[in-house]
Formats: sequence, structure tokens, C-alpha cells
Amino acid sequence: MQTYLPYHKLKKKQVMESEEMPRDAARWKAKAEQAARLGGSSYKNLQSMVEVIRSFASDSKKAEA
Repeated sequence: MQTYLPYHKLKKKQVMESEEMPRDAARWKAKAEQAARLGGSSYKNLQSMVEVIRSFASDSKKAEA
């Protein structure tokens, strides 16, 4: 069963959604910038991954010796 919205409610919903999208996009942009900054969560995760890769490299050098 389909539900139909009256035109005036549909227009109001479309306007509200169009106003929410830029605000949401700005909020997500700010969160992404914060995460990528020095000390942010993405930065820390990348640093952790680099350390793991370096540990593999140093382990392989030890094994060759």
C-alpha cells in the first residue's frame, strides 16, 4: 500500500531536506578535517598502520641476517 503526501506537505518536506543537506555536509566536513589533523583519529590510525608495516620490515631484515 502506498502512502501519498498532500502537495503542501511534500513541498515543505523537500524544502526542509534541501536546508538540511548543506548543514549536514558542513558538519561531516568538519568531522573529517578534525579526524585527519595531527592527533585526530584518522591520523592516529594511519600512524599505527605505518608502525605495523615498519615492524614487518624490521622483522624481515632480522630474519635475513
